[in-house]
Amino acid sequence: MKRVLAMLVSVFIFASLFVVSPLASADDEALFVVSSHKIAAGESADVSISIKNSPGIASAKLLVCYDSDLTLDSVTYDSGLGGFAQAPEALSSPVTLNWVSLSSLNGDAAFATLHFSTAQDISSGVKSVEIVFEADDVCDINEINVPFGTVNGGIDISCPHENTEIRNEKSEGMKDSGYTGDVYCLDCGEIISEGRIIYAFADANTDEEVDIKDLVRLAGFIKNITAEINEKSDINQDGEIEMTDFKCLCDILLELPYDV
Repeated sequence: MKRVLAMLVSVFIFASLFVVSPLASADDEALFVVSSHKIAAGESADVSISIKNSPGIASAKLLVCYDSDLTLDSVTYDSGLGGFAQAPEALSSPVTLNWVSLSSLNGDAAFATLHFSTAQDISSGVKSVEIVFEADDVCDINEINVPFGTVNGGIDISCPHENTEIRNEKSEGMKDSGYTGDVYCLDCGEIISEGRIIYAFADANTDEEVDIKDLVRLAGFIKNITAEINEKSDINQDGEIEMTDFKCLCDILLELPYDV
């Protein structure tokens, strides 16, 4: 009996060595998160730093590095943070944020807000705001380092789109649809507005195909049966949509010569 019990205990201990702990998902990762904003040149933005999924920290020393095109006007720690938060001595990049507490901070929390302003002549594009810290800079109440990841952010300065051009423009034909063209910004390459289809003259039902269905639509319009029709279905361009246009469309579909 003792031999059987000893064997069972051995098996249990051996099996326990191979028990795999469930891996923490990415959603559970402890993070310092920097917000992102999109503004126009000359505007201001409040970039927030928040804590996500903290397993229990009691101190953090963060260096905030930001783009030289940005001006940092102030740093405000969140009022609900607790503990002691040290105001940075200087607002030039990198700016140092120090926080210490005698109790653990768990879960999600707001950390600090950085107020940035921009000049009217600032170049367009993303201006980064990033967090840097050493492993020893974030620890718990027992002075044990707590691993944290970062999600950096910044301020995206929108382009004023002062220089533009139209691309992909195409004139319509009797059977082929055209396109008004897309408006692109020459400074940033962004498409500002998309064009629209210009229906072919013979495309009576505006489905971008010239076929027998257009003949049905044109006949229905001439006989006052159908109300909606391509306004340019005056194929022979005599100022009226009538049977002569119907005859022209028949010739087009049969690939015969037609008079315009």
